[in-house]
Amino acid sequence: MIRNYTAEEIGTTAKVKCIVETPEGILYAGADRLLIFDGVVWSQAKVENTPEILSLCLEGSRIWIGGVNEVGYFEKNNEGEFIYTSVTARLGDSYFGTVSRVFHVGENMIFLTERKVVQLPLVNGSAKIWELQSEPKLKGFLYEGTVYINQTVSGGVKTWALRNATLELDRSFYNAAGHYQSLIGQSSEALIFGTGLDLSRKDKTTGIEHRFYTDNGMLRASRQTGSACVGDDVYVTTGSGGVFVINPGGGLQRINKSHGLISDSCNSICVSRAGGVWIASDEGVSFIHTVDDAFWFPLGTLVWAIFGDGNELFVSHSQGSFRYTPEKREELPLLPKALWVRLGDEVYAAAAGKIFQAKANTSAFRDWSMADGQSVRSIIGGATAEKVLYGSAISADGNKGLLRIDAATGQKTMMEIPEGMNYYLQDKAGRLWVSTLAGNVMMLDSELQKGIIQISGKKRSRLTLHQGAPIILYDGTGFTKINGDKIIGTETVAGSFGTENVDGAAWIIGRADDAWRIGTLANDGHALSWQRKNIPSFRRIKNPSTIYRSGSDLWIGGESGVLQINTSKLEGPDFSLPDGSEIVLRSNSNKTQRTLPSNARSLQLTNDEQEVSIKLKTRVWGLREPPQYESRLLPLEDEWTQHKYGEVISRRNLPTGHYTLQVRVNHLGESGPVTAFRVTRLLPWYLSYAGISLFALAGSLFFYGAVKLRTRQISARNRELELKIVERTQELAKANAAKSEFLAAMSHEIRNPMNGVIGIVKILQEAKLGSREKYYLTTLHRCAEQLRTTVDDVLDFSKIEAGTITLHPDTFDLSECINATISAVDLTGDRLELTSWAGPRPSVTGDQGKFMQILTNYFANALKYGVPPSATVDVYVLSDGPQRCRVTVSVKNAGPDIPPNEIATLFESFTRGEYAKRGRIGGSGLGLSICKKFAEAMGGSVSVSSSGGLTAFQITVPFELAHSRSKPTAETNGPGHLHARALAIEDEDYNRLVLGNILQKLGYRVDWACDGKTALQLAQQNGYDLVLADLMLPDTDGGTLTKEILAVSEEPKPPVFAVTAYSTKEKEEECLRAGMAGFISKPITVEKLEAALKNWADGRRGSTRIISDQSDIGTLISVDQLGKLGPLEIILPDFTRKIQSEWALIDRMLEDRECTPAANAAHKLISAMLLVEADVASDQLRLLESRLRDGGLESEIEKVRTVCREEIDNVAKSLRAALKRRQRINEARRQT
Repeated sequence: MIRNYTAEEIGTTAKVKCIVETPEGILYAGADRLLIFDGVVWSQAKVENTPEILSLCLEGSRIWIGGVNEVGYFEKNNEGEFIYTSVTARLGDSYFGTVSRVFHVGENMIFLTERKVVQLPLVNGSAKIWELQSEPKLKGFLYEGTVYINQTVSGGVKTWALRNATLELDRSFYNAAGHYQSLIGQSSEALIFGTGLDLSRKDKTTGIEHRFYTDNGMLRASRQTGSACVGDDVYVTTGSGGVFVINPGGGLQRINKSHGLISDSCNSICVSRAGGVWIASDEGVSFIHTVDDAFWFPLGTLVWAIFGDGNELFVSHSQGSFRYTPEKREELPLLPKALWVRLGDEVYAAAAGKIFQAKANTSAFRDWSMADGQSVRSIIGGATAEKVLYGSAISADGNKGLLRIDAATGQKTMMEIPEGMNYYLQDKAGRLWVSTLAGNVMMLDSELQKGIIQISGKKRSRLTLHQGAPIILYDGTGFTKINGDKIIGTETVAGSFGTENVDGAAWIIGRADDAWRIGTLANDGHALSWQRKNIPSFRRIKNPSTIYRSGSDLWIGGESGVLQINTSKLEGPDFSLPDGSEIVLRSNSNKTQRTLPSNARSLQLTNDEQEVSIKLKTRVWGLREPPQYESRLLPLEDEWTQHKYGEVISRRNLPTGHYTLQVRVNHLGESGPVTAFRVTRLLPWYLSYAGISLFALAGSLFFYGAVKLRTRQISARNRELELKIVERTQELAKANAAKSEFLAAMSHEIRNPMNGVIGIVKILQEAKLGSREKYYLTTLHRCAEQLRTTVDDVLDFSKIEAGTITLHPDTFDLSECINATISAVDLTGDRLELTSWAGPRPSVTGDQGKFMQILTNYFANALKYGVPPSATVDVYVLSDGPQRCRVTVSVKNAGPDIPPNEIATLFESFTRGEYAKRGRIGGSGLGLSICKKFAEAMGGSVSVSSSGGLTAFQITVPFELAHSRSKPTAETNGPGHLHARALAIEDEDYNRLVLGNILQKLGYRVDWACDGKTALQLAQQNGYDLVLADLMLPDTDGGTLTKEILAVSEEPKPPVFAVTAYSTKEKEEECLRAGMAGFISKPITVEKLEAALKNWADGRRGSTRIISDQSDIGTLISVDQLGKLGPLEIILPDFTRKIQSEWALIDRMLEDRECTPAANAAHKLISAMLLVEADVASDQLRLLESRLRDGGLESEIEKVRTVCREEIDNVAKSLRAALKRRQRINEARRQT
């Protein structure tokens, strides 16, 4: 029996280092205090001078302690309190160290530190100190009044003896081989030595010494920490292996955590007057009761069944039953030969053909059989969470079978088994296993669905299971291992029955050597074996009839009573086979033989070798009677063959095949673990796999030559084809590259004059003109814009082919858009007519440019192919859900019909109708294809119909209904406040001027910051209603700065908007993740800022769109934004010099290969280009920045650099030209 006290229970959180027992109680040392247990109450006494007590020693009424830099003793005063007295000062200045051991010898106390031995007189006198250098620290033990000290030096271990105040070398404990041995314990018969690697027992009378090793290495790797003698047994504690018990016969038993010990790390041990030992460990204290743990119930009748646990046990016999608890025993006379089962908190019993039920922990059983003519002989259940009972029953008409009873509802289901049931049980998966009188084993599911596994023709009297897979069945003659429906192995044990294999140890009772034996089931991976245990108390049982297991307790019933055995106390001598066996394989004539390594377990015999012999190495067992060896060869032999100690184990004339040779030790009916040798005798070489493979290889070589030749021919042809494919691929790549270069060059050449037209129109619109001139300029501006959009989309056709069309939504008036497109296409105003408009004329949100390009293409084609060249336009506006509409525009013209076969391909790229070809009507065949792609990208569709001389093209596109724009209100922290303040963070002066102009127009008072540090200081000092921040600043980035500003700002937090030259989706998502309220792309305008504030105020922060102007004006610039900053005569020259100087700086950085600084400078210059709407230059600068940051090829960077230089020069020229035009216009106005 083991009783544990955790560290928390005894009042400490530290490891318990040492323990002693005094008349007052049990004393423990935990950290800096002494813990006292008198059997009822725990108390403590603290030592102030040391953080940890390491050793205890009794000296009369005093309790001496040794610890870290401290020595002293406890003693009780008159009030019964423990008072501590320190004696460290008596040791003098030369003393220093941690006291690991304390001994009491005569009139002196002996202390051991890491490298010093100290002798202190109890009464008066100074301490005597010896210093011994040792690695590790000094160790010692007390034997017959002398303290022996172990000193570890480079040459080994020296032993010193302290006698009569003299320290001298001593060789009392060196063995015959000259090796040092440390005495760690003794009994009346023997001395126990430990080296840290092993234990040995030396008989005091004969001097015979026996050394102990364990196969698993636990003892070898353990550090002995203490010992205690109980009778003739010596208990040895170790630092990691638990407790080892050495008995007089030389047996070694181990007790560790798996046996119930609180910890395997044991630090100290002492003997208890209560018949046991106390053990101090890292996790608390354990008490091992050392008397016999077997408990005996004498009965005068045959025990039928046992069921229960340590708190409640039911035992049935031929006359009745009784319930046993630690408090009392209650007779249950109405339940003879009962079988039991527990479901939740209820216990059921089958007896006398009925089922009885009682609440757990009570004995008030009641008749629960719900009589319906069935007689229930036995019951099982409780293996699963279901409250279901299964019983062996006989129905009212005499049919036998298995009864299923739902304990919750009482519903019954019976499955007839005509063969007759013999035994049955349920595994944890809910399956039922039934042995029948006919020798079958049936496996059923929980609903009694039948499935048969045929095992043998034996009548089964017992049946039990291993709870996992494989399954073990005991049938009264042995046991069988099953995996699925296959038999893996068997073991013959007469009259066998046993417990379920709960934790890897199934206990089996059977007959061997004309006596009842008990043991455990072992499985070596190849076969099963029964390892018998020699348990003296088991002999009390006469004719055992049942066995039950509850935790570590076995309950065994028989004719004479019930026996309870604690299995944790049953570890006996180590009966494993010794290492160093001699394994020999011989031929029949003994002409040849082979010797294998002693650790070989797989033995392979050639066809000439037909004998295997194993000579086991002899070993000193330390037993009064030497053991015997047993062997058997599976599957040829079922019985074990006995061998005398030292006899050679051999098997001759083995036929070809696979076998398992099992060998074990047997001592007085107790068997050790089985060692299995896997034996294989091979076939003749010509019948082996190698021989057959050799013949097959020879046949295969005949075909190899022809196949190889043909393979070479095919490979050569394949290489030729691969080279042609590579050449063709390269040609296609070059052609595609040439196309891309052509499109880029064409874009550069066309967009320059086109942007010149747009720029001149804008300049003229600023002059005072009449209404007719303004109408002409407006029409010219729209035509130029439409032409620019068409050219850009055609030149970007490669993107359309790749499916990467980008939509640029904005808000526009639908009626104005359609009428403007009609006016742009039909300059005369009499060929295109808007004949009907069904529905409202709303303002919508969508990609106006692409929508107008589709309409322009439709209108132009209608005039081009119409006979006469005219067309009508019909518009239908229908509702498409909340805040959405669907717009359909139909364009009709008269003329030749389009054949049906051409209609199918009309919207494909580079496709033109026969009429266009015959009529020599110009076109590239791309227009309608682009219309279809654009319409689908906007979520719409295109169609065409042609019959009866009338052709109609239709486009249907969905749009969102636009909200009317309004100024930011007080809710947006805008100028609705009388003193609204804004913080603008921008490191470029011209961008600061633009932002200031816009914010002042909206009514904000503006504070400026050129870097993140200044911005953060201003945000801490002032409360702002709005913050505009550039994404790239000299000392930080906009995302990080946003988080810092929001962290220091008071509630309500101001909205922070990003103002950047970037307009990608990735940048937008990055800003929103940083906590920004919106994202505004440069160049910034009043309209963009108003829209951003409106979106934020409407609570759409999570879906804030990029507020940007995606129009691409190209190289020619717009000075509208610069004109808002002040007189252009002052602003333009300064702005022109600044962008040229910044580009010169980038050029120098590129010459010096400074890629990262050049990328940062290019990013800043993008903002300047966007300010004057120089989109081509800004695009090329973005490309340059991307190449520099991604580490692009030098040739690619140089090409983009050249284009950037040209575009910057063009912008500078355009700025100077704009200044000159402005000067001429002003001069003309002055003259007028």
